[in-house]
Amino acid sequence: MDEEIITLTETNDGETVTLGTRSHLYIVLHATPASGYTWEAELTDPAVLEQIGEPEFQADRTTPGSGGLVVFRFESRAEGALALTMEYRRLWEQGVDPLSTFRVNVIVR
Repeated sequence: MDEEIITLTETNDGETVTLGTRSHLYIVLHATPASGYTWEAELTDPAVLEQIGEPEFQADRTTPGSGGLVVFRFESRAEGALALTMEYRRLWEQGVDPLSTFRVNVIVR
């Protein structure tokens, strides 16, 4: 399973995904940055799975403020298991639950 690319979306929330080492995992989620909300990734073990670069926003339309998709890219680094949690929140709001949460369990073999 080495050198593969797996893409997950909101429909994969709560699932478990298995990757080979040096594989790529893309997480594609709906977002509207103009609303002030942004997705943040939290990895329980970055030695196993590392985020590559910054998330990339792809707008649905050219209209300012329109929504679209945000793409997070990760690469598996070592064998192991971890939980990957994505939270959709306004970064300046402290003590407020996220508007949405996306979770997957990742196993690297």
